[in-house]
Amino acid sequence: ASIPLALRATDDFGLTAVAIEVEQTVHKNEKPETKLHARPVVLPTAGGAGGTPAGNTGGSAGPLTDMEAESLVALKEYALTPGTSLSVRGTAQDNNTEASQVGQSRWLSFQVVTPEELFYEVLMAQRAQREKFRLALEMEKTQVTALQTLVDAEQLAGIVRKHQVAARQALQVSVRLDASLREMTLNELGSTQARELLATGIIGPIRDLHNEQMSQLRTLLDQMTADPKRMAELSPAALSSQQDIVQKMTTILNRMSQWESFVDVLNQVRQIIQLQNQVLEF
Repeated sequence: ASIPLALRATDDFGLTAVAIEVEQTVHKNEKPETKLHARPVVLPTAGGAGGTPAGNTGGSAGPLTDMEAESLVALKEYALTPGTSLSVRGTAQDNNTEASQVGQSRWLSFQVVTPEELFYEVLMAQRAQREKFRLALEMEKTQVTALQTLVDAEQLAGIVRKHQVAARQALQVSVRLDASLREMTLNELGSTQARELLATGIIGPIRDLHNEQMSQLRTLLDQMTADPKRMAELSPAALSSQQDIVQKMTTILNRMSQWESFVDVLNQVRQIIQLQNQVLEF
């Protein structure tokens, strides 16, 4: 696993040292023991190496007073085991010549679990998003009938409200699935192929749906709302766009189910291979 960190340090006197501290808790003889590891962060120069300076950059401008940096902490070197915990924080030392001080951020704590446990949590979260997407699809299906029987501005207002809700829900699903994909990538869960399928077969199409078809339908609905006299003229185009949205959402929902089945098969194959290796070792 890897932990992405964003670090910012500021001080009026200037900064002389910035670091990330990693505190590892292990159980030895049934007693918890902690180990502290310090990872120095290279301070940015005038050219920006090692981070993005937000204030002075050193050199002729004086001591560095404000800096930002991103770091990816790989956990392989700490030989972590499930059941242990890990905490990280940032530290910075100022440039006060009389009495230099060190500032510290709050600790960020992580619990180490097995890949199977984490994968289960990720899959449960993704199933919840699939259900939200299904509900949005059901809402969009009712919009087809509503557009077929559209007769007045009051009915149109209800269609607009429902479309806004469904579009917002679809966007939220894509955002949360993208966060789930990042979690899988950082923890090296699943195969590269499975993660690629999630990105290109589900997340990407949902974003395209929101930014293109749903946006186009919203434009048509706004035009009819602004000028009700054009309702009869624009309704056929709006209905066609709505039917296209339903079709694309149905395809995406089917892909969500297929992706989950694909991952289940991969996990079963991996478990069989692990069992075979254990038998051979025995």
